[in-house]
Amino acid sequence: MGVWGRRRVRVDLLAYLIKGKVRLCLDYALRTIMQDLELELGIQLTYMQSWRAREFVRMMVLGRPVDHYKLLS
Repeated sequence: MGVWGRRRVRVDLLAYLIKGKVRLCLDYALRTIMQDLELELGIQLTYMQSWRAREFVRMMVLGRPVDHYKLLS
């Protein structure tokens, strides 16, 4: 259990759950992520958890910004 009696969810698991939706729309709103996961799976997320999961998926899809700078001459 977490600090306040909630179970902790790993970012990579959350990223797996929202990966398809983020790939369709990179600007998938954080509140929408929170609402969708609560309605579909009954998982209540904090704003920070949803932000971390979205950023994790965006990094998987777009790659790291550092790698893009390596392509410049």
